[in-house]
Amino acid sequence: MATLSTTRREISRLHSRLLIRQLNPEAEKEKILKLAEDLANEHDQIWSSDTEPTTEEIDKMSQYQEKLRELLQEVDPKPKISTNATAEIPKIKIKFSGKKQDWASFLSLFEIATKEASPQEKYLILTNALPNHLKRDHPTTPNAESVENIINALNITFGPIDNNQTLDMVERFNPGSKTPLSSTTGRLCALYHQAVSRDINKECINRVFKKKILQIMPFSVLNQLPMNNDVEMIINKMAEIAHVQTQALEAKRGNQQQQQRSAYRPTQQGNRSNKCALCSRSNHNSMACTSGSARSRKQMAQRRGLCMKCLRPNHKANECRSNTSCGKCKGQHATCLCDKATINTSEMAHDDSNDEDQFDDNDDLVALN
Repeated sequence: MATLSTTRREISRLHSRLLIRQLNPEAEKEKILKLAEDLANEHDQIWSSDTEPTTEEIDKMSQYQEKLRELLQEVDPKPKISTNATAEIPKIKIKFSGKKQDWASFLSLFEIATKEASPQEKYLILTNALPNHLKRDHPTTPNAESVENIINALNITFGPIDNNQTLDMVERFNPGSKTPLSSTTGRLCALYHQAVSRDINKECINRVFKKKILQIMPFSVLNQLPMNNDVEMIINKMAEIAHVQTQALEAKRGNQQQQQRSAYRPTQQGNRSNKCALCSRSNHNSMACTSGSARSRKQMAQRRGLCMKCLRPNHKANECRSNTSCGKCKGQHATCLCDKATINTSEMAHDDSNDEDQFDDNDDLVALN
């Protein structure tokens, strides 16, 4: 008796000749009928053995049965070969793409196509229609229970159908890299409660949400999430992390604002302790200086590199953040520098030790005793 491998090799050889139209049906008829009988017996032994065949073996059985079917149709359009139903492959050809959007239409087509098929035929049609990566860990016994288990498992992966497309919205949700964690968490939380309210399968919810969280969350956040728990606990933990981040960000912004206020708005005590930047006296503020003329004060401010608005160093008037304006003409300069101000007869202080702090002889100064 020929072995299974020998029988299959001979079927493949004759099928190849059939494809290139070199098969002689009359001469090969008896051989093909004998091969059909041998293959049926070999497959019967596989199904009746104590060990269930693997998914790969079932696929191989289907492939050789299909080749044999084409050979039998060529040599005898109505062959009367007795074969076990478990080895018989229906002529129905349907395929599932493996995409979620195609699952509903495939399931509907499968139910229509197998309406009058036996449980064994349904099993073979279903397993032949699935992509290889979806055949793993599925039952291998061709019966009604296996068909039901496979469809239920695929329903968890690709369904059930959600009229409001909640899970589709989760899969399409792609926040930007600069989106705050609080906004991302709030959106996922809203979608989660919407999915629960729609009575969607809990396993399906967990699978879709966990997949999305793994895609969009940075590693620094993922390391803190309990990914082995259900989605609700994961989202609650994300909310805690987002709250801590928000508080830290607000504290940082508050410190920056305080530093800016300190840099551009010296305290009142500091103003009292500083000397006038124009005349070096300590009994008045620079903005209130009346020593000399407006022209002389303006020249001194320019010489010492002072801002014409606030009379402080290290920046120019066009960079000044002070809201100061002239009390005489409302111009963008200190009032004491305005040409419209009256000339005061008070004496400018002189610092003999530093020529830079003295006015030029040409300055219009009026000294009083």
